[in-house]
Amino acid sequence: MWLTSSVPTEPTLAGLVQIVKLRSRSMPTVLRENGFRVMIHTADHPPPHVHCIKAGCAVLIEIETLRIRDNFGMPISEIRNAQKIVADNQAILLLEWQKVFPQ
Repeated sequence: MWLTSSVPTEPTLAGLVQIVKLRSRSMPTVLRENGFRVMIHTADHPPPHVHCIKAGCAVLIEIETLRIRDNFGMPISEIRNAQKIVADNQAILLLEWQKVFPQ
Protein backbone atom coordinates (compact mmCIF):
# COMPACT_ATOMS: atom_id res chain seq x y z
CA MET A 1 0.00 0.00 0.00
CA TRP A 2 1.22 3.51 -0.79
CA LEU A 3 -0.03 5.18 2.33
CA THR A 4 2.00 5.57 5.47
CA SER A 5 0.79 6.44 8.94
CA SER A 6 2.69 9.74 8.83
CA VAL A 7 0.15 11.29 6.44
CA PRO A 8 -1.93 13.85 8.36
CA THR A 9 -5.68 13.41 7.99
CA GLU A 10 -7.13 16.09 10.26
CA PRO A 11 -7.93 19.47 8.67
CA THR A 12 -5.68 22.28 9.83
CA LEU A 13 -5.99 26.03 9.51
CA ALA A 14 -3.06 25.99 7.06
CA GLY A 15 -4.82 23.28 5.06
CA LEU A 16 -8.04 25.24 4.86
CA VAL A 17 -6.12 28.35 3.79
CA GLN A 18 -4.40 26.24 1.09
CA ILE A 19 -7.78 25.03 -0.23
CA VAL A 20 -8.99 28.65 -0.50
CA LYS A 21 -5.77 29.58 -2.34
CA LEU A 22 -6.17 26.62 -4.71
CA ARG A 23 -9.64 27.80 -5.67
CA SER A 24 -8.44 31.33 -6.38
CA ARG A 25 -5.51 30.47 -8.66
CA SER A 26 -5.30 29.21 -12.20
CA MET A 27 -5.55 25.47 -11.79
CA PRO A 28 -7.25 23.65 -14.65
CA THR A 29 -9.07 20.41 -13.96
CA VAL A 30 -7.42 17.69 -16.05
CA LEU A 31 -9.55 14.78 -14.84
CA ARG A 32 -12.82 14.18 -12.99
CA GLU A 33 -13.48 10.76 -11.52
CA ASN A 34 -15.54 9.40 -8.61
CA GLY A 35 -16.22 12.88 -7.23
CA PHE A 36 -12.55 13.94 -7.44
CA ARG A 37 -11.28 16.92 -9.38
CA VAL A 38 -7.67 16.27 -10.40
CA MET A 39 -5.90 19.53 -11.11
CA ILE A 40 -2.48 20.86 -12.10
CA HIS A 41 -1.50 24.30 -10.85
CA THR A 42 -0.12 26.37 -13.73
CA ALA A 43 2.39 28.17 -11.49
CA ASP A 44 3.64 25.07 -9.70
CA HIS A 45 7.01 23.33 -9.44
CA PRO A 46 8.56 19.86 -9.95
CA PRO A 47 8.33 17.03 -9.25
CA PRO A 48 5.21 16.41 -11.36
CA HIS A 49 2.21 16.20 -9.04
CA VAL A 50 -1.52 16.76 -9.02
CA HIS A 51 -3.97 18.29 -6.59
CA CYS A 52 -6.90 15.93 -5.94
CA ILE A 53 -9.88 17.75 -4.47
CA LYS A 54 -13.08 16.25 -3.10
CA ALA A 55 -15.67 17.43 -0.57
CA GLY A 56 -13.64 20.46 0.57
CA CYS A 57 -10.48 18.42 1.17
CA ALA A 58 -7.32 18.17 -0.91
CA VAL A 59 -4.35 15.86 -1.27
CA LEU A 60 -1.23 16.46 -3.38
CA ILE A 61 0.11 13.32 -5.07
CA GLU A 62 3.32 12.92 -7.06
CA ILE A 63 2.38 11.46 -10.45
CA GLU A 64 5.38 9.18 -10.97
CA THR A 65 5.82 7.79 -7.44
CA LEU A 66 2.26 8.21 -6.05
CA ARG A 67 3.87 9.70 -2.95
CA ILE A 68 1.67 11.99 -0.84
CA ARG A 69 3.22 15.47 -0.80
CA ASP A 70 0.59 17.01 1.46
CA ASN A 71 -2.88 16.36 2.81
CA PHE A 72 -5.49 18.95 3.68
CA GLY A 73 -8.14 17.10 5.66
CA MET A 74 -8.76 14.17 3.32
CA PRO A 75 -9.58 10.87 5.08
CA ILE A 76 -7.19 7.96 4.51
CA SER A 77 -9.80 5.96 2.57
CA GLU A 78 -10.24 8.86 0.12
CA ILE A 79 -6.47 9.32 -0.16
CA ARG A 80 -6.23 5.69 -1.27
CA ASN A 81 -8.99 6.31 -3.83
CA ALA A 82 -7.14 9.38 -5.11
CA GLN A 83 -3.88 7.43 -5.39
CA LYS A 84 -5.67 4.73 -7.40
CA ILE A 85 -7.09 7.35 -9.77
CA VAL A 86 -3.62 8.86 -10.26
CA ALA A 87 -2.08 5.38 -10.76
CA ASP A 88 -4.76 4.38 -13.28
CA ASN A 89 -4.28 7.63 -15.25
CA GLN A 90 -0.54 8.11 -14.73
CA ALA A 91 0.40 8.37 -18.43
CA ILE A 92 -2.35 10.90 -19.18
CA LEU A 93 -1.52 13.00 -16.13
CA LEU A 94 2.19 13.09 -17.04
CA LEU A 95 1.25 14.27 -20.54
CA GLU A 96 -0.96 16.99 -19.03
CA TRP A 97 1.91 18.05 -16.72
CA GLN A 98 4.23 18.27 -19.75
CA LYS A 99 1.70 20.47 -21.59
CA VAL A 100 1.70 22.91 -18.68
CA PHE A 101 5.48 22.65 -18.06
CA PRO A 102 7.25 21.85 -21.35
CA GLN A 103 10.91 21.00 -20.93
